[in-house]
Amino acid sequence: SHNHYDHLDYNSVKEIAKLMLNYDESNSSTTNTNTNTNNTSRGVQFVVPLGLKAWFQSNVPEAFMGNNTTVELDWHEQANISSCYNNNNDNYQDNLKNQNSKTSMDVRVTAVPMQHWSNRYGWDKDKTLWCGFSVVATPLEHDNRSNDGNDDCCP
Repeated sequence: SHNHYDHLDYNSVKEIAKLMLNYDESNSSTTNTNTNTNNTSRGVQFVVPLGLKAWFQSNVPEAFMGNNTTVELDWHEQANISSCYNNNNDNYQDNLKNQNSKTSMDVRVTAVPMQHWSNRYGWDKDKTLWCGFSVVATPLEHDNRSNDGNDDCCP
């Protein structure tokens, strides 16, 4: 929502980006990191206020590697994100491993104006945007009865 330390924690963001980038490496019981490439293709999509993409580029390069992306929004701009999840399990890591009962969802994130300010280092007051986010998720109908393993919706 803005660049204050209590809203943009370096260690948390770095860990999320690395987890999604290196999911296979950190959770594989073998040394072969290519055994489960479907998990590494999911990536994470950071949606940030205008001006914070540069902070991510400087501090969290993993946010731009693999299928990880970072999108900047000005007030009233939207980002559409496609998401895939397993609707049989609340554990996210188990969902990544399980290829059955997948559901896709369109998620629309809109940056909305807020009365606040940005200031991370003391000399950058109001140099980046601050905002709230409106998130609307819409489940998509998806036929996953294919026997050939080809699933365009949720790879």
